[in-house]
Parts: sequence; structure tokens; C-alpha cells
Amino acid sequence: MEERTVISRNSPSRVWELVCALKAENRMPSRRPEYAAVREGIYFLRRYDSSVTTKERTTLENDYPDLYMAHELYGDLSSERWILEAGLLTDISLADLASYIGQTESVVRKYGAVFYDIKPRLGARGYVLNHVCMPAVRRGMHGRDYDFLYKTMAYCLGWKVFTEFIDGKGMSDDSRGALEHSFRDRLLKLGWLAANRLEVNNFNGVEVIEQCLKLQELEKLRGPAVGQSEAYVVLQTLLTNCRATILPAGKDLCLDEPRVSEVLSGVEGSRYVEPVEVAP
Repeated sequence: MEERTVISRNSPSRVWELVCALKAENRMPSRRPEYAAVREGIYFLRRYDSSVTTKERTTLENDYPDLYMAHELYGDLSSERWILEAGLLTDISLADLASYIGQTESVVRKYGAVFYDIKPRLGARGYVLNHVCMPAVRRGMHGRDYDFLYKTMAYCLGWKVFTEFIDGKGMSDDSRGALEHSFRDRLLKLGWLAANRLEVNNFNGVEVIEQCLKLQELEKLRGPAVGQSEAYVVLQTLLTNCRATILPAGKDLCLDEPRVSEVLSGVEGSRYVEPVEVAP
């Protein structure tokens, strides 16, 4: 029995993946209107793969100008592809997006129709987070994974904050405030996850406590009452696992506490009690 490629309907690149699969199997899709982009892609890809001379490639580019340029963007990870796909995750117009990356509106529209068909599902937040952002996590992120960074920032914070961030120029007060708010909320979420899922032990205890105290200091920016009390709840829940106690700055430590440590360097006014080893 002939084996055929299975295309995920949830992939933003499902149209181009279908083009490649059908071309490899020497098949054509139905002539229904919704498959027009797939048929055009197959005709283009056949000629692209058979073009070996500069003249043949030039002729192909003249016959499929928008698709040819969109294909070039898709195949070159060092191009403006990351910014283009991040922009398609926002509500910016195709004309403004094309102007920003130096392409024509027709090329951006073709890219969105064939290589990154995401616009119809932008309102489905769960779909975007699972099928756009999560693939970067599953494949193994690294320190320079700008693709994940750009998409997440553009979708969650918007085009204005995203472009001001990557431009390297000064940021407006609104954009800076949005970043600070997102950063604080993210730290609290990480603290909650750690408190409920992270196993604190002798190997990671000191590092976890240091991060918690940094969170406490950052929360002071939001307000001395609400921010700090919210941070203390997160910290105390986490450090219960290692039998440690976090106290507000200025409060005296009980002398009966076991193995009282000095204040952590670099975190002014914060004190903690080192974890007590518990026999198994």
C-alpha cells in the first residue's frame, strides 16, 4: 500500500507543507477554489526544482514574482522572515508590515497565504500559543532563539511594543510600562509554578532563594503593600519545601531559628533562614 505524507491541519505552514508532499508524490489536489494556492505552489515548485540556469530562474521569477520572493524569504532564516511572521501575529495592516520590512504588500499577502496562514486564527489564543510558540520550546530553545522571542512579544504585547524593542531606539513610556508589567507578571507566574512543582534540594536551594529575593525586590516597584504581600505568599509557599522562612525587610529574626544566615549579598534588607536537612 502506498505510503502518503500526513499534513497537520494545525500547522501555520500547512499549505506549503501540502504543496511539498503532493509534489513529492507527483499528485495534484482537487480543482476546488480553496486549493488554488496549493495548485499554484506545485506548478511553481516543479519549475523551481528543475531550474538550473540563471536565465531559467529569472524567467520563473518573472512568471511568479510574489511567490518567488515569498519563497526566498521562507527559505532564508537570516532574512526578515522572523519579523514578517511576528507581524502577521499582530493587527498591523499588510501594507504597513510590508513597508517596515521593505517588501511589497502583494509579497506579504502571498507569504501569509502560502507559507504562514495564521491571520484567520489570531483570535484563538490557545491555538497560537500551542502551535506557534510551543514548537520553539519543544525543539529546544537556546539563548539566541529570536524567532520565539519575536513571535511571543509581538503576539502578547503588540506591534508597537515589539518594533520599539527591536529598533534599538528609545522606547515610549507606554511600551516601557507594558514590558515592565509583563516582566513582573511573568516572574510571579514562574514563582507560582516553582512553589507548586519545583523540588527544592541541596543542589538548587541557594539559587532558588536568590531568585525569590530578587522577585521580592522587583515587586516593590508595583507598590509597598500589594506587591510585597503578593511576593511573600509566593516565596513562603516555595520555601516551605526546604523548611526556610522569608521575613519582610526590617523584621528581626528569631534567635531560635536554626542556622541563621547573613543577608544575601546584593539584596539589601532581606534575610532568610537556610534550609534544614531532613532525614529520609
